[in-house]
Amino acid sequence: MDTLILPKRPRSTAPVSAPTLRGKYHDAFVDGFLDASDDVHKALMPLLDQADLDPAALYPLSQFGGQYALVLEGRRSGHVHLITDLIGSRPIYYAKCADVWRWSFRLKDLLQHFDTVTPDVSGLNEMFCYRWLMEEHTLLAGVSQVVPGQCVTLVPGAEPLKTRQARFAFNPAQTNASEDDLIAQTDAALDGYFSKLRQRKSRIAVFFSGGVDSTLLLAKAKAQNFDTLLAMTGRYPGHKNPELERAQKIAAHLGVQHKIIDVPDSYVAEHFGEVVTALERPSTYFNSITRKRIFEHIPADIDVILSGEGADCVFGSDELVGLSKFAAKQKVIGLLAWPLRRALVRALRPLQNGVALRLSKLLAYDEVSFARKGSSDDFSKKPGDITLRDLIPALRTARFDADTLYAGYEPQNATSLFAMAQNRTFYTSNRNQLFVYTALAAQSNIEVGFPFISRELLDVAATLPDRLKMDGKGAKPILKKLACRYIPSDWVYASKYGFRSPSVDWLDGALAPHHQMVLDDRTRARGIFDMAVLRRLTPQAHKSLLITAISLETFFRTFID
Repeated sequence: MDTLILPKRPRSTAPVSAPTLRGKYHDAFVDGFLDASDDVHKALMPLLDQADLDPAALYPLSQFGGQYALVLEGRRSGHVHLITDLIGSRPIYYAKCADVWRWSFRLKDLLQHFDTVTPDVSGLNEMFCYRWLMEEHTLLAGVSQVVPGQCVTLVPGAEPLKTRQARFAFNPAQTNASEDDLIAQTDAALDGYFSKLRQRKSRIAVFFSGGVDSTLLLAKAKAQNFDTLLAMTGRYPGHKNPELERAQKIAAHLGVQHKIIDVPDSYVAEHFGEVVTALERPSTYFNSITRKRIFEHIPADIDVILSGEGADCVFGSDELVGLSKFAAKQKVIGLLAWPLRRALVRALRPLQNGVALRLSKLLAYDEVSFARKGSSDDFSKKPGDITLRDLIPALRTARFDADTLYAGYEPQNATSLFAMAQNRTFYTSNRNQLFVYTALAAQSNIEVGFPFISRELLDVAATLPDRLKMDGKGAKPILKKLACRYIPSDWVYASKYGFRSPSVDWLDGALAPHHQMVLDDRTRARGIFDMAVLRRLTPQAHKSLLITAISLETFFRTFID
């Protein structure tokens, strides 16, 4: 069916001039798009005609696909319902300003209603705990956001009413279906997605790295005979581009036009701050600026660009390989009683060598806690490493509880370690990546789609047996074997370095002024960082910490100062 693309609310600070969709008692505003327009209209209009809208009546809206943030404003009641999609790919912010509830799709639209703005330490804790995304907090005190799949109802003179509308969960099926059967189901789901897309879009592009995920998207799109199909890849002039040759070879093999976009150092130096401004939060991935550059160079006649983001999370990532190895070792460690295990951890901590740290991690967690907690701990630290807690004093007293960290997104079937790890990733690091795409795409007024988290693909991946999420050749065996139908198998299984940006070179060169910025008096006066630790950071040894510090300070200077 067609997709309902409602006109976007203006992205400037100007007031909304007209509602997106007007009913008898309510107005609807949407940022993004919802699938299945006929059904959306049928579901929305009766709601907009109700005088007193019960949040429970909004449940059917959670069943629609697409990436959207939806707001229903009651003209008579004054009640406002803020609704996010299944994964929270687009934000809705809200705050009480002078005893009046206000909301916006853009953080900066709210700031005009504040006399002063200060950082929120709780948001800072959540940002790093949840892999760069806050939950209900933001980095600004007094400003909250709606979590994925939730409806927040703002009522004049009362506290917000929060209702969980939707939650995705991996529930691995106990099935006798063969691997070939599940490959066929995945293949059919991709065909279904592209067939539906073809009904409403005729000119598409694909973010193309030459990896399994983007190769599958390109091959499937080719089979659907879109009027225009374009592969788009970033290139870093003057730096090594180890995956570029692979991407060029695969695009040529598939017979798809390949557009290569240069990301010169001068562009990085000039536009890095614009990425933080567009995201309205720190940019903790160097590839964000590459995506911004590609969005800017999408031809005007392209309707939508697709990303393979999400495939690792839903079909099996390398993280699951690590979890499997951890679980195997626990079969031995698990024979020790917990009082003895905790005593051994205390004894090993002062040793501060690699073997002691790895053994401490095995002793400190069972398989379930490790699946929930992942890498959000200090046991991954190597001797001499500087951690986020060292850099940001406020994090030193933050409590990272393995048993409750992601409890709100726990799988409904909590018996699978893989499902626990996947669910955590789905709602944290994976969600963050989707947000980066959608926020940057909005600046270029282009729709971006994520086939691997569409309803069609999630229906297959949700119940995929654990045994088919990794094999002796690594993660995502279903997708890899499907890709072998389109390109030679030795290309599929060749070692991949990842389409990494030259981050160390940038920090040494193009971003050197930004490095100096975080060492100045304004940064010191803000008190977020331990300045002695910050001065010790070098691009070669601490690139991730440096980009975090630069992005965080850039955010504060843009949205607070």
